Amino acid sequence: MEGFQLKAANGKSMQALEVFSSAISFLKQHLLDAINITRLDDDRLEANDVLWVLTVPAIWSEKSKHFMIAAAKKAGIDKADLCIALEPECAAILGNKLYSNKNSSEVAKVGAKYMVIDLGGGTCDIVVHELLENGDAKEIERAIGTDAGGTTVDKKFQEYLGKILTMTVIEEMKAKYPADWKNIERDLELVKKSLNDCRGSAIVTLTSCLDKVYMAFNSICISEAFKCNEIEQTVKEHVDMQGEHRLKIDKLIIENMLREVFRLVKNEIQALLDKSEINLDYVILVGGFSNSSVILKEMEDHFNPIPVVRPHEAELAVLRGAVLYGLRKNPIRSRISRKTYGYRTKRKFEDGDPECQSYYDDEKSKLCDAFETIVTIGESVKTGDKVTQYYRPVNANQTAILLNVYSSEKKNVKYCNEEGVDKVGTLLVDMPDTTGGKDRKVKIEISFGKTYMQVEATDPNSGKVFNATFDFLCK
Repeated sequence: MEGFQLKAANGKSMQALEVFSSAISFLKQHLLDAINITRLDDDRLEANDVLWVLTVPAIWSEKSKHFMIAAAKKAGIDKADLCIALEPECAAILGNKLYSNKNSSEVAKVGAKYMVIDLGGGTCDIVVHELLENGDAKEIERAIGTDAGGTTVDKKFQEYLGKILTMTVIEEMKAKYPADWKNIERDLELVKKSLNDCRGSAIVTLTSCLDKVYMAFNSICISEAFKCNEIEQTVKEHVDMQGEHRLKIDKLIIENMLREVFRLVKNEIQALLDKSEINLDYVILVGGFSNSSVILKEMEDHFNPIPVVRPHEAELAVLRGAVLYGLRKNPIRSRISRKTYGYRTKRKFEDGDPECQSYYDDEKSKLCDAFETIVTIGESVKTGDKVTQYYRPVNANQTAILLNVYSSEKKNVKYCNEEGVDKVGTLLVDMPDTTGGKDRKVKIEISFGKTYMQVEATDPNSGKVFNATFDFLCK
């Protein structure tokens, strides 16, 4: 994943790690500069004086989370100064405060169950918590989500615009004038938020650059194409030009785009509620896409009579909640494992094991290549709890233990090459001292209750700490 390339709208490519680390580095330096401008030289704030909270979607894989840790490290943020926080959990901390303030007669009580729906640009994250003492919470259903958000509507609008002007024009516009295309998307963003205020039509400004591209293919500008019947009649029934660059579009077209995306989100929500039969006390709705008046109304109708709380400036809820998250210690006391995780391990061959899983070691003992479960999908793991296992080297002169890490959405896994079982990374424990041969023992402790998997390895007799690292970026 470290070598993964991102392609810009203009066709140029760059390593994803470079893009993300540059963005993090810019934000880090911007904050330090803004604070230090009022400080004397001997009182300047340094990067290691700050706890940096980096938020990620709850549905992201371990590989994606560790990628962000690598990007932060490349940006000059030490792991000791970094906190990885899940976005809907940050939103929950803020949302619970606002719910209690807004409903003084219905203060969020210990034992209350609530759902957080984080509708961002590209993804929708859904978590369900139970409120505990001191405002802490525990996860009671594993986080789910889907690739549906504000950018999904942008893509649908782009396709619709392609029907009017042709996709060739749209793709050329995005490649030649990416900044201008972003301006069109920003204008669409305003329309999404205020659609209820539009009487019958919405206005999206198309920019002169789109006109220029259209003319290169058609010899006339967009407004003239509407006048000269160059646009299909079926399209013109819902769309017209107001002036040179203002597209007047029937609000029902935009509403239908929004509702199509809402249906994707609703299906995820309903599947979760049907499976768990949870009785929710309230819903917290956050993220930039939740600013849409249409989406808010659909959510309120769907959950009625359960109250839906949407913070003011919902697009900033995760950011503001992340500050509160960083100031508190482990506000989420337990989480539900999203997958079954385990190692590829070697054990004695047993009756019932297929011969294709067998092999012989140096001493001619028949062994089995198997999956050793360390946590099961749906299992609740407390923050701070560790899964402890003991290992010995297979060979006397072995200087490291390398464990391949696998995951699956199945509950019961026996072998690593089963269908639906994927290798997701490796765990390496250095054991350079070969004294003791195969009798050497290492205790491996993995924290699963935190926002990402962490590992510690020690000698159970001496307490000596071994260098142990997860690598989820290279399979």
